[in-house]
Amino acid sequence: MSPKQVYTHLISCEMTPTLNTLHAQLKFLETTFLSWLATVRSSTNINRLPVEILELIFAHVPEPFELFPEEKHASPWSYGVLDICQLGPAMLVCRHWRNVIIANQALWGHISSQRQPALQRVLRGSGVSPLHVAVSGAIGKTLSRTFRDTPARLRELHVHDVDLTELASSLTFPAPELRSLTISKTSHCGYDNPNDAKASILFQGAAPALQFLWLRDADIYLNFHLPNLTHLTLTACHGASRLLPFLSNTPNLVHLAISEPVSASIPQLESPPISELVALPKLRCFALHTSRDVSKVGGLILSHLVLGADVAAYIKYAAKWHRPHIQALSRWSVTASVTRVSVVVGDYGYQGIRIQAVGPSGSICLEQGVLEQDTWVEDLTTLFSSAHIQELWLSERWEEQPTPLLKTLLRRAPHLERLVLNVEQVDELVDAPTVDDPVCLGRSITYVLPFDVVRRELEKSKLVLQRLVDARERLRTPEVTLVFCVDNDEAEQDARAILEGFETPVRYVVTQTPPRMTMPSTCPVPEYPCHAWSMRSK
Repeated sequence: MSPKQVYTHLISCEMTPTLNTLHAQLKFLETTFLSWLATVRSSTNINRLPVEILELIFAHVPEPFELFPEEKHASPWSYGVLDICQLGPAMLVCRHWRNVIIANQALWGHISSQRQPALQRVLRGSGVSPLHVAVSGAIGKTLSRTFRDTPARLRELHVHDVDLTELASSLTFPAPELRSLTISKTSHCGYDNPNDAKASILFQGAAPALQFLWLRDADIYLNFHLPNLTHLTLTACHGASRLLPFLSNTPNLVHLAISEPVSASIPQLESPPISELVALPKLRCFALHTSRDVSKVGGLILSHLVLGADVAAYIKYAAKWHRPHIQALSRWSVTASVTRVSVVVGDYGYQGIRIQAVGPSGSICLEQGVLEQDTWVEDLTTLFSSAHIQELWLSERWEEQPTPLLKTLLRRAPHLERLVLNVEQVDELVDAPTVDDPVCLGRSITYVLPFDVVRRELEKSKLVLQRLVDARERLRTPEVTLVFCVDNDEAEQDARAILEGFETPVRYVVTQTPPRMTMPSTCPVPEYPCHAWSMRSK
């Protein structure tokens, strides 16, 4: 045996017990770790959430709005359609998550793409669960065949950028369980397509469960009974002649929002005269936005729709009023028993008017962008009983001489409580001859004066305010309150110092929060009518 071999043998003899000890310790540690891991897995659900919780988490994957970017901010409600492709990464987390996703057919009932083979995979995974569909373009053969074979599965359908004739040929089946429907026509179809009338015969005239309907640039007013329709939004629809027959088929309509076309190039065809009125007894929210002088759809609605006493309405005109519309709203004001009317003139930076009327259970907000100088007072007193006009606001931006308008209106508003004027308008009102033609300003008048105007023309303001107080008896106003609006604490101190020098028995208020005419709580939000409500399908 060589010296090297002898040395190796000695080292081996000395190291063997140590290595055996280390091996035994590793075995012990492995056994202990596996035992501890088994204990943890059996005593906690951290890494194995219950199926019910996982299903709730997976049900909140994003909606496929990126498929329709132009519709993202225009939709009146949230789609109940999930983007099933977002579940792909979740399936890679662990086998348990993958099994939960595959086994949950309800998750696979959401279709946002018609690309093959993804669509086939979704349809296979959905089994017989309800279908929620949001697609762009024509409905493909695979999806159309699925609808025809199992029509009761369809719960929600949103179709964008579609030719209406092609759509009608795809939806030739009854939809007994359809809850929500959106149809947006493709832009290259033109306007008032004669084939649109044929497209109104969808679902073989059977969609009894439909609750939410949004038509965007699509004149396909469904010509069959919709007993459960509660929410209807019409955006840039032009077929006014078919609108009223359509509404007569929606007896339980609760929310109605109409937005007329903005583009002046869109034709507005004459609609045939219609004598009968359409009553919607359950209507509670009505919003109308029109940006043109000639208002066909909106005019037809106002002239022939009977608004109940409980309706909260918001109507915005970018152009002028029309006499039939005023008469129609006048009928509503009588029905709603309007008790308080507030008027703001010149509140848009140009000649505009805003009216808010409130009854015991209903309300209306009416905005007009172009004010007819010669007729607005007459129109206003036609709309509402003059005895109910309690607030009149003339903005400091109002450029016309207010005295003739004020005198005409004030004669018809004996119960006016608040009159909002600036210093120059107060001066004109005080200087107006009223000996032979007295003007009654009601029992209590509040003048809201921007303090920057008062401070800029301090001496004139003092004189005007003094004359205003002196004219109380001549103007038949027992109580006068001055509200000075300031921007900051320094201006508030200056205002109080100036007012303390007044030797007049007048009540004044200095505030950094100017009074504003607030929207009645029953009125819909004065935004684009599509946003009057929100919904997510169940």
